[in-house]
This record gives sequence, structure tokens and C-alpha cells, in this order.
Amino acid sequence: MNFKLQMLVALPSLIISGIVGLTLAYLDYGVWSLVYMAIVKSLVSTIQLWIRSGWQPTFTFNKAKFKYHIGFGSNLAASGILNAIFTNIVQIIIGRFFSAAQVGFYTRANALKQLPVSTLSGVLNKVTYPLFASIQNDDVRLKRIYRQIMQMVIFLVAPVLILLGVLGEPLFRFLFTEKWLPAVPYFQIMCIAGIISPLHSYNLSILKVKGRSDLFLKLEIIKKVNIIVALFVGLQFGIYGLLWSQVYSSFASFFINASYSGRYLNYTAISQLADVTPIILIAAASGAGVYLIDYALMGNADFIRLAVGALAGGLLYLGFCLLFRISALSELKNIIQRK
Repeated sequence: MNFKLQMLVALPSLIISGIVGLTLAYLDYGVWSLVYMAIVKSLVSTIQLWIRSGWQPTFTFNKAKFKYHIGFGSNLAASGILNAIFTNIVQIIIGRFFSAAQVGFYTRANALKQLPVSTLSGVLNKVTYPLFASIQNDDVRLKRIYRQIMQMVIFLVAPVLILLGVLGEPLFRFLFTEKWLPAVPYFQIMCIAGIISPLHSYNLSILKVKGRSDLFLKLEIIKKVNIIVALFVGLQFGIYGLLWSQVYSSFASFFINASYSGRYLNYTAISQLADVTPIILIAAASGAGVYLIDYALMGNADFIRLAVGALAGGLLYLGFCLLFRISALSELKNIIQRK
């Protein structure tokens, strides 16, 4: 949780490895300059962490601890490998059954959808896991903080994805030119799937802090089987069937994860969904307002449509949140004031 110290370690590592990489590139090491740059960055970070944390490796070997950690870690490693395979399997399937152009449209749409999801949830993920781990034996407090974080991430992610989906046409034309417009419907469907995707990792974090990496792996296998079935059913309805199958898989994965992690917190999937649904509905209402405004602005420059849409969407969303007294807004305000 000491993020200042992490920054003080990361900054010299980036500078030193960057200098090494640029020097080797200048000396014609080619792609190997990137390889050595990554190795130097890891090495410098590790040495600094040993010095600054007060902990250094020793030659002491504890068989009991090794057995525990290898059992815990091997399940997470297997889950990571499985997830990496399935992250890219959709592109392989699209490439097998559809044209190269459709693969390109899908890849572009998915990358843009992932940008706000990975950025916003990634920042929170740096805090959530160590925070959960520090209170892992206090289920009441763990549930309360988990609920606050879950609402906070949906409060940030849902309006962004819905706004981007509504403004998909001017956004793609402004960023990527007219030729990428066929990717807009792909992007809009994937934005729906992305709204609750950050909740997957938070539910799984509960299993990790409770030491249940075996259950973590079991759930990954169940979800992947479900994804395969959904993909092949969706294929029967073309590319859009495939995309909607991902929406189904995202919501199904949430219920699978939450049904197990919820047992440890007495916090069911339905209860979790009930806590975030008002935020999603408000974001959807704001998106509907932006759609009407953008429809009236058709024919104007894309930049104007995007600027007006973003401003209107933000004001509508904040106004609705104040009107309905959404707690996540108050919590965010308190965080900013404390800072």
C-alpha cells in the first residue's frame, strides 16, 4: 500500500532501462535492445525493492511454506495461462470463419473498449488486492469495503462506456477515419459486455485473499467451457451472434464468480447486481440524453459532436447522481477532498 515508495522504485528503473535500451539501439543491437531493456528494468527494480523494503533473499529453505505457496501459485499460474489463451481465441475464430476485414474491425473495436476498462479498473486494482488482503479475516469490514469499491468502479466505468458507445460513429471517424466505421456496431455491443467486466476481477480477488486458488482455477475452467459453448452457438448467427455471445459470457461469468465469492461475504450475486443497477440505469439514461443531443447535431463536425456530447453526458450523469443521491458520488467527493 506504500505507493510513494513504489513510484520511487519505478522511476529510476524506467530511466536506467530506457538509457540502456536507447544506447543498445544506437549500437545496432536491433530488437535485442528491447529485450535487454526489459531485463535491466526488472533487475534494477528488484535490487531497489530489496534495499528499500528491508527484506533480502536468504538461502533458508522452508519446505512447508514452499509446499503451500507452490500449491497456491500453480493454480493461479494455470488460470493465467488459460485466460491468456481465451483472451485471443475470439480473434482466431473470427479469422477462421469470417473475413480479414472483420478481424480488423473486431480488434480495433475491442482495443478501444478495453482502454477505459483496463485504465480505470487497473488503477483501482493496485489498491484493492493489498487492501483486501490486509482485512481478509474481518468479513464484515471486507464486505463493506468490497461493496464500496465495486460501486465506485461501476460509477466510473459505466458512464464512460455508454457515452463512448453512443458517440461511436463520430468517435471512430475522428480517430480512425471513415474506413473504420463498420467497426462501430462491434464497439457498441462490446461496450455493453465491458460494463460489468471489472467486477469479475474483484470477485476473484476475494477468493485469492481467502487462499482459495483451487476454487479460482475451477471457476476459470467452468467459465471457459461456458464461453466455448456460447461462441459456437453465436457463430450460427454470424458475426453479430458472436459478439452478443460475449455479452452473455460477461454476465454469466459475473454470476459464476459472485456466486462463489459471495459465500465468504454473505453477499450474493443478486445483491451485488442490485447495488450497481441504479448506477448503470442512470448512466443509460444519460446516454439516451446524449443520443438525442447528438442526433440533433448530425451534420456538424465530429469534434463538435464529441465535445458537446461529452459535456452533456457528464452534466446529465452528475445531475442524475445528485438527484437520486448515489452514494458513490459522495464517496468520490470525500476521497478528493481528503487528498
